[in-house]
Amino acid sequence: LLVAKLVGVTAVAWLLGKAAVPALPITCRGELPRTGIALLIMTALSAVPVLGAALWLVVNVVGVGAVAGALLQRLPLALPFPRLASR
Repeated sequence: LLVAKLVGVTAVAWLLGKAAVPALPITCRGELPRTGIALLIMTALSAVPVLGAALWLVVNVVGVGAVAGALLQRLPLALPFPRLASR
């Protein structure tokens, strides 16, 4: 679960960094710098008393949900539910 949380939070930071490319200087537009900058901004915003906890909760739920959704898409449903797949 910790690995899913790490991957999910990093994926959210990657998406936020990708959205912020026009606002970043040219030297920070690579994947690793922009993801790191977005992760630093998310971490700094999580220190805000009320808003920070809600923001961090949303980031974690979206991140873990995206990882779980991606894993569930790879599972064939015919194996656990053979009667439903044969209909």
